[in-house]
Amino acid sequence: MISTFSFSYPWWYICFCLALAVGYAFLMYFRDKRFAEYSHFFVKSLGVLRTLSVFIIALLLLSPFVKTIKEDTKTPIILIASDISESIAEGESSLELNNYNKELDGLSETLASKYEVKHVSFGSDVYTGQKDSLGDKSTNISKLFRYVADNYSDQNLGAVILGTDGIFNEGSNPLYVNEKINAPLYTIALGDTLQKKDLYFQNVLHNKIAYLGDKFPVQVDLSAFNCEGGNTKLTLEIISGGQARKLEEENININSKSFLQPGLLS
Repeated sequence: MISTFSFSYPWWYICFCLALAVGYAFLMYFRDKRFAEYSHFFVKSLGVLRTLSVFIIALLLLSPFVKTIKEDTKTPIILIASDISESIAEGESSLELNNYNKELDGLSETLASKYEVKHVSFGSDVYTGQKDSLGDKSTNISKLFRYVADNYSDQNLGAVILGTDGIFNEGSNPLYVNEKINAPLYTIALGDTLQKKDLYFQNVLHNKIAYLGDKFPVQVDLSAFNCEGGNTKLTLEIISGGQARKLEEENININSKSFLQPGLLS
């Protein structure tokens, strides 16, 4: 803790206060003949006391204050984020997952000697703490980045360690997320790098605003990988009063390894 004595006005104002006090005492005790009958020592003593009292009063008029600086050193936070979606279990064997969890626990213990280690798990949502189950049906990595930015932007975040296979099927592409994380990001690559058989929506386009009774188009771009020779059915339904009513339905034959059919249900 460091304390300093400061004034609301420039420091050289103190010289004016001292000059005022000396001048006032001189005029009162040395120019005024009323104290001529007193001893020279007594008059000097009164002059010194008057100088000090006037000087102190003038200093108080400069609004003095004590400024205290207190330094509080906080241990950096290391945030370990673990992917708990089903794709992790599909891309890793039970033995590999057990080894990974052991290595992650060892890393946490090592870091805990110097840093404050915190764990979060993510999939369709972000959960505080470390979860063992790998059951989330979807992965939203951009939501994790938003969580880190919202909860740790004002804290001493040292680093983020991200364990994931990189597969996401909700939210924005994490490469283009604008959330500001003022800390290094280290990744632990999990899963298989080979792309699996997959069928997914590339885009779903519709009007952001629609009025009651108006008709508006819906465009669905369907993509598939390694599904050549298969077929699927795409259905558009509206839910009203707890009941689903079919609006449109299309049968789709997948005729290529990398399949894209835009403009469905328009």
